Amino acid sequence: EVAAHILTWLGAAYGLMCRQRLYSSFISLWGARVLIAASVAAIVLLSLIALNPIVTEEIVPGNVIFNALLLAYLAPVILIGLIAMRLDVIGWQSLKPAAGGLALVLAFVYLTLETKRVFQGPAMVSWSLSIAESYAYSAVWLGFALALFGAGIRLGKQYIRYAGLGVMVIVVLKVFLWDMSSLEGLYRIASFIGLGLCLVGIGWLYQRFVQKAEKRTE
Repeated sequence: EVAAHILTWLGAAYGLMCRQRLYSSFISLWGARVLIAASVAAIVLLSLIALNPIVTEEIVPGNVIFNALLLAYLAPVILIGLIAMRLDVIGWQSLKPAAGGLALVLAFVYLTLETKRVFQGPAMVSWSLSIAESYAYSAVWLGFALALFGAGIRLGKQYIRYAGLGVMVIVVLKVFLWDMSSLEGLYRIASFIGLGLCLVGIGWLYQRFVQKAEKRTE
């Protein structure tokens, strides 16, 4: 229910921003600002904290793919992205990095909770229940980091590449601070080999595409 309200507010805010772009008015300007502020507050205080399913330990409605997590965490990412592209219409262009950061956090939380949902079912707890689940987080986060880095190179967006590198730092810290002590046998070996190969691959991609593009622009 809260997720539905947030999506409605974000959608209405985007509609008002489109109207503001065509016909500037006090109502559309401040209406969009108020709805965006209310949506962000609800996302941070409710979706990410108070009503987070690993905090409340309540059952997540829906099946493995189409569930409440999709509405609460992934769907807002799309609307936030659309809103971020038009923040200049309401004079909030300086908040674009913050909007991008919030979208990144929501996507990261969605992938984490969806992975937990796969292993734990609709009733989830904050800790990992198996070694396979712990390893899956590293693999999913690593895939997310690579996707962001690749998208940043493809689109030529430096901030997206930095977002991918930021997620990669989280993966590296988890592998060395957690996986090293908790994982055993093949899981530990696979974790280190996979991380090492991906780091080498990122280094190659950076030299192959990013540095060459920077040299051509000099």
